[in-house]
Amino acid sequence: MQDVMNDGSLVDADLHPIGYLQCEVNAPKVAPINFTRVFVSPMNRAMQTCIGMFKNHPNIANIKFTILPISREIWCGSQDIPQDVNVLLERYADGKPDAQGLKFDFSYIMGCHGDPQLWSLSTVTRMAQQTLIMNEISKHHQGGFPTPHNALMQALLTLFAEAGAKKLRFE
Repeated sequence: MQDVMNDGSLVDADLHPIGYLQCEVNAPKVAPINFTRVFVSPMNRAMQTCIGMFKNHPNIANIKFTILPISREIWCGSQDIPQDVNVLLERYADGKPDAQGLKFDFSYIMGCHGDPQLWSLSTVTRMAQQTLIMNEISKHHQGGFPTPHNALMQALLTLFAEAGAKKLRFE
């Protein structure tokens, strides 16, 4: 299990095929609801769940899909590490095939957190944990703006590996 928790290939993995099937089955249940706003975690599987649930919604043009960083998962393994913010923006930008007609508002990632690559770090509520992560990032990146995604990913994978069975969680 620990090997899976530290597997860099699982960083912000796509939604599992069963998840896509669950969206297909449940999308008709949300179709009659007149949504005006939907908040979405910036994690791949959450973005893909949102797309699966709303791509055929009759009111899609009137729904504001807001990417809300604070709704991210608790970090406890590689699957909870966010993808590169530039990849996220490119993949789900307006008009991109993966967005399937949904228009996402990324302003909370781009405008509110200084270094967009570190949007997820600002959601960690314990300052001591933020400091621990930043100290580890500094071992993988010697300054400069913006922080490369690889530095954040390597820092978190290192911390998870060092924690071992203690199951380190960043909330």
